Amino acid sequence: MTRITRPIADPAELARSIFDAARRDEWMQEGDYSSLGMLITDAFLRRDSADLHVIHDGLRDLYGKFADTTARVNTGRLLGLIDVTFWALRRIG
Repeated sequence: MTRITRPIADPAELARSIFDAARRDEWMQEGDYSSLGMLITDAFLRRDSADLHVIHDGLRDLYGKFADTTARVNTGRLLGLIDVTFWALRRIG
C-alpha cells in the first residue's frame, strides 16, 4: 500500500508525491515501485513526454540521494526504472 492518502488525478503530481514521501521517509514500499511502473507505462502509451520527464528526473534525484546510503531504497530498482524512462523518452521523441 502506498503512503499517499488522498486521491490524485494528475500522474505527474502522484509521481512527485511518491518521490517526496521517499525523500522524507528514506524508504520506499513495494507499492511505490509498482505505482511508478504503472505511471511510466501509462505516460508512454499516452506519448506524454512531460510526465515521463517528471518521473525520469525524480527517479534520478532519488538515486543520487540514496545511492551511497543505508536507506531502505532498492537502488537497483530505481536504476531499472531510470533505464525504462530514458528509453521511453527516446522512443516517443
